[in-house]
Amino acid sequence: MTLATLRRDAVVSAGVARTPEAGAANLPAPDSFYTGRCSQPPEMPVIKVNDQQFSLRPGPNRLGAGEGVDVTVADNSRLGVQAIVDVAGDSRAVIRRAGAAASVRVNGVPLVDPTPLMHGDRLEIGGREVYYTDDGKTGNTQFVAPVAVVDAAARRSGAARPTMATGGRLVSLFDGKEYAVPSNGITIGRDAASGIVVAENEVSRKHAEIRPTDTGYEIRDFSANGVYVNGTRLDTAVMLSRSDVIRIGTQEFRFSADTPVVAKPAAPPPSVPAPVPPAPMAQPPVASAPVASPIAATPK
Repeated sequence: MTLATLRRDAVVSAGVARTPEAGAANLPAPDSFYTGRCSQPPEMPVIKVNDQQFSLRPGPNRLGAGEGVDVTVADNSRLGVQAIVDVAGDSRAVIRRAGAAASVRVNGVPLVDPTPLMHGDRLEIGGREVYYTDDGKTGNTQFVAPVAVVDAAARRSGAARPTMATGGRLVSLFDGKEYAVPSNGITIGRDAASGIVVAENEVSRKHAEIRPTDTGYEIRDFSANGVYVNGTRLDTAVMLSRSDVIRIGTQEFRFSADTPVVAKPAAPPPSVPAPVPPAPMAQPPVASAPVASPIAATPK
């Protein structure tokens, strides 16, 4: 059962009251720590914290602990707001960090850019593990249509971020399993020797390969049925950006890697005033030689 409490700042706080035992009065505790939200349509997404579910309303939803939080995920009230989940009218959700110092991971990958959430995503917020799920799809795996992936990816702020050729990893959007991309690359396909095995008839034995290059990570298509990145089928190969979604068969993976550190321009050295030449020293006055007076002639 979900309850709703409207705070003075007009934000509806999040929470879920436990279902009472049979025969118990169906009344909320007056001083319950968690308060709920107004009744939401059954298809609205939820955040699972332990055995409790918190519905997400359309618009921004603040996750963390303490003052100003909509969904409490930890007991430490000093944690503050760590993440914000923006929910669109069609229930699609995008998660972003509340600030540069916020500690947020999605399926084990540190969150940098705003990232679309999918059913079953595992979130780590301030060291606490929670789950994102669609209340109407509990127990089912959500396979997003290519057009939905493209539309969700377009909601990132700014352009796609290039990566370095280190720290490459793929996270399965099916079960949350993480695969590191080694220095010699990783293959994806139906063959049991593949680094990532996708056991589907429409997947080739060697369907695709991801390997580091001088400028980041490249994915190359070796298949007949194609590789899709953010809903677009590859021609042959493409450089990957952080948070790209790769689809092979019906399986989807989110890519991540280290991003280059942009060095701040060095501050110009402080200007040094030109040295002032010393004032010329005054020369002592030169005494003029005495002028001899003429000698008067002595009269004879």
